[in-house]
Amino acid sequence: GKYRKDDRHTAAYEIGGTFADVNTLKLKQEFYFNDSNEGHQDYNDAQDYKLKVSFNREWTKQWSTSNSYTYETKRYERRSVAGINVSQQDNTNTYDFSLTYKFTPSVDLTYAWKHKRNRSNDVGQAYIDVTNSLALTTSF
Repeated sequence: GKYRKDDRHTAAYEIGGTFADVNTLKLKQEFYFNDSNEGHQDYNDAQDYKLKVSFNREWTKQWSTSNSYTYETKRYERRSVAGINVSQQDNTNTYDFSLTYKFTPSVDLTYAWKHKRNRSNDVGQAYIDVTNSLALTTSF
């Protein structure tokens, strides 16, 4: 009999550094593709490329910010767009921002904002998602 096989092949790297003792800049690139021999999972077979740039800054011992931008393009191998007979392709832009206040070394409060926009040649897959969150975190 035929055995199901789901593979994900990934290549990635990340470089970054700290400067002026309070700033961190990072660049990350990633490429992966999914490949399945199972008919239902073929729907998710895709090639994906991501590029992420992030910048973090510690303003004081209590206040810090984090910012990032991610670009992602994904081309599905076997997911056709209805009516135009081409493979679905998505292009996503994501912006993240967070502001953290550290009450003590083990307790902090973080506000985070995220804006994600997906453009697709399949109109039903295009969207804009905006998230706001507030988190109180403790570690011990």
